[in-house]
Amino acid sequence: MNFEDEVPCPEGEECGRGATYPYVDTSTPEAFINATLGGCYDVDGYYNEQCWDYAALFFLNYAGRTFYTCGTGAAKGAFADGCWQKNVGIEFEWITDPTTLQPGDIVGFGNGTYGHDGVATGYYNNGYITLAGQNQGGGLCAGSTMGARVNIINISLKYFVGAFRPKSYIKPEPTPEPNPAIDDCKTIEVKE
Repeated sequence: MNFEDEVPCPEGEECGRGATYPYVDTSTPEAFINATLGGCYDVDGYYNEQCWDYAALFFLNYAGRTFYTCGTGAAKGAFADGCWQKNVGIEFEWITDPTTLQPGDIVGFGNGTYGHDGVATGYYNNGYITLAGQNQGGGLCAGSTMGARVNIINISLKYFVGAFRPKSYIKPEPTPEPNPAIDDCKTIEVKE
C-alpha cells in the first residue's frame, strides 16, 4: 500500500498504536471502492488487515474520526446498541431496514464471535447485498498471517444488524411536478 499521503490519527481518537492511514477519496461510493479494491489496510496496527480496518479507513477519511467498537474489539460491537449512536455522529444516518440498503452504506453483520462489516456496492437484492470488504475471502495480504485483500462478495443479509449511511450519499427526494388545474371542464347536458 502506498502511504505517500499518510495522515496521522486524529488527536484523542482510538487509533491503536498511533496508527496512520492513507488518504482515500470518499466523494462517492465508487471513488472509495475503486481506490481501495485489492488493497490491504491495517489502520490500527492490530491483528493485520481485518474487516474493521476497512470500515475505519472510510470513517477516518469521510468523517475525520475513528470507527468505534466500544471496547469490544469486534466489528459487530460498532453496531451494538449504545455504540452505533456514538458512530452515527452528525455525518451518518442509522439504517435498520436492510431492504433500503444502497451503495456506500457501511453494513454490519452480527454472526460469529466478531461479526463482519463492509461497504455496500449495490442495492438490496432478494436478501443479499454486494459488499466490498477486507478479510472476506480475498487473497492474503503480503506479510500478513490472517488479513485478506479488499474484494467484493455477494453476502446474505441473514445476520444484518444495521448500517451507517454517509449523509452526503443521500439523494434528495424529487419534487413532484405540480398538477395543472383543470379549468376547462364544462357540464354537458345529455338529452335523451
